[in-house]
Amino acid sequence: MEWSTPSRPWRLSLSVRRKRRDVKLCGLLIVLLATGMMRPQPSCPLPSPDRCCVNLSLVLTCLLAADPGAIAVSYEGQLTRFERGQPAAVVKEFTARTVYQPLSGAQCRVATLVQESTQPLPWPEQFTVQSIPPEGEQLPVVIGYRHADRPYVIQALFPLFTSPQPLALEASWETAGATFAVIGEKKVNEVPCWEVESVTGPARRHRLLVRKDLPLIESLRQTVFMGQGDRFELSITRTASEELTGDAWTAERSLQEQLTQLQIQLQRNPDDRAAGLTQQQVQAAAKLVPGLVDNAQATPYAAFVTAVQRDQQLQMQRVAGVAELGAKFVGQQAPRFTLTRLD
Repeated sequence: MEWSTPSRPWRLSLSVRRKRRDVKLCGLLIVLLATGMMRPQPSCPLPSPDRCCVNLSLVLTCLLAADPGAIAVSYEGQLTRFERGQPAAVVKEFTARTVYQPLSGAQCRVATLVQESTQPLPWPEQFTVQSIPPEGEQLPVVIGYRHADRPYVIQALFPLFTSPQPLALEASWETAGATFAVIGEKKVNEVPCWEVESVTGPARRHRLLVRKDLPLIESLRQTVFMGQGDRFELSITRTASEELTGDAWTAERSLQEQLTQLQIQLQRNPDDRAAGLTQQQVQAAAKLVPGLVDNAQATPYAAFVTAVQRDQQLQMQRVAGVAELGAKFVGQQAPRFTLTRLD
């Protein structure tokens, strides 16, 4: 299957595109000077030392601007329950931070951190990386909810939106048993969007607003069923966006790579993302979590990593307690016992 982004080529802001153009020009200039292909003509006076310093500063500035950076997108979400004869009730709220990183061509990488107010999933499941094209097994962003004394993992249809064809009015397709159709155009927060309707099962009809300039969801309303056909609605809306460049982007990107490596080391079961960490996973995390704490202080991940550290400490105490009980009783001779007649 060929993956496509929305029909209008996604792009960063005008300032970033200008940086890319200037970088290319400066790179060409450096190559020409280094290879001797660009020399002053005899009739042309050589530039003054001051002019050379200014030009060198411009070249260095262009080189430092070579990394186009990324875009950080903030979302707010709610899970609402609908009961017959009762008013709709919000049962859960959460936030998400998505970092969209453009790569070569139409390729991109999207890292999302979900922070849940109540009943969160185990911390490894709160961070998700998606990409175009997919790199290996691509897991969806999820949130947790406990309904009727049972934990549920809700797969959210955001933030990355992919399609096998460019988006356009009346475009439609089917994939993995789900249908999609572009039914209109809308502006949300002054952002032009495609309005997409998706059906993923009986009575599971969803409405997604997909940006025209980026393959990201601007907002969505997603139908969810839990328990004995109890209906819920997951609503998510973008609340803010900002460009990431320089040291801030370098620090955040480094932390994302550390979290990705930690997830690989944990080898979580993708079919049971509500399961707690096993003893082996706790011990594997113990080697890498301290490095996360050191690098997260100046990033938006600081609160999340602090919670990870606190949970890790509790888990290590539990593992140590279990090991202590095992050393005390396992392999020891069982005490004698007697049976007393009841008559």
